Amino acid sequence: MTDPHAAPAASPVAPAAPPLLEPAPRPVPAGKALVVILVALLLGGLFNSGRFVHSAEGMPFGWRRTVLLTFARPLDATARFLHTDRPRRGLDHALGRTDEPSNGGAFEDPDTVLPTVSPSPGASASPGASASPSSAGPEFRDATAAAPLKLFVTGDSLIEFMAPKLFAEASRVHAAVDGTSEVKYGTGLVRDDFFDWPAHARQAMAARDPEAVVMMMGGNDGQGITLPGGKILHDGTPEWGAEYQRRATIMMRLLTGDGQRHVYWVGMPIARSARLAHDYEVLDTALKAAAATVPGVTYIDIWADFAPGGHYSDFVDGQLVRARDGIHLNREGSTRLMRKVFGILDADWRLTR
Repeated sequence: MTDPHAAPAASPVAPAAPPLLEPAPRPVPAGKALVVILVALLLGGLFNSGRFVHSAEGMPFGWRRTVLLTFARPLDATARFLHTDRPRRGLDHALGRTDEPSNGGAFEDPDTVLPTVSPSPGASASPGASASPSSAGPEFRDATAAAPLKLFVTGDSLIEFMAPKLFAEASRVHAAVDGTSEVKYGTGLVRDDFFDWPAHARQAMAARDPEAVVMMMGGNDGQGITLPGGKILHDGTPEWGAEYQRRATIMMRLLTGDGQRHVYWVGMPIARSARLAHDYEVLDTALKAAAATVPGVTYIDIWADFAPGGHYSDFVDGQLVRARDGIHLNREGSTRLMRKVFGILDADWRLTR
């Protein structure tokens, strides 16, 4: 019999429901993730292709630059064809930016501005004489052991091997030369946003005060010139050549100190690439024209020295003279160049007499 005063029996407690678990995320296959990344890069490149090309062209010559341009240039051509670069251009315009990355304006300094020149009527893109002196600069003198020629050799990587060979030859033949050199890799007159040659020329001339300067550059200049306002002058065109001549004239005036010293500007050799060979022909014509207007400048044409039969060749007189990139001279080629430059210096300054 049930006790009426007994406490009621406890109801059984239902077990607690297990917590709801979020379904585990499915891992993304590595191949699919790579495809997503590549598509994202491709779309980004199509929207910003111009800047990719601009940055890659400013890099020093080497495999990284070659690889980037191999992809960047076709990508830029595709973007322009499909007009996928228009949104970025529209945004730049709305923000007050120019439609392309502009250069730093190094050649627009008030102290160095020169009027834009036009190619001379009937001017040919073919390089001219071996050495073309301009109107007279300061008088030459006979260098002596007691008063050697104070020489400065500078430029881009094209003079990397030639400069030490020049000084070694001077030492070997007991020439009266007191020389120094400086190489600025990946630079030129086209991309003053990467390196300001006018400013550097002022500093170098003030610090070193040489009697003579040997300059050689241009390997990285086979690309368009972006003016400070954003306008692009495409490489190899008459407008590009005229602007290059203007910039070269400014540089020559800075290096000579407006006629106080002598400058020997070495032109570009022919390149393996047909596009670059054309660019360098226009460049050399611009240099020769600029040299003819600046007292104290001698333009040294080396085109024929490395174009046997008028065409590019890795070999001259059976000797390998070019680097694998088809632009630079190798050590043998630099030796040949050095002998030519040394001969011209010796004739002007009587270094070995």
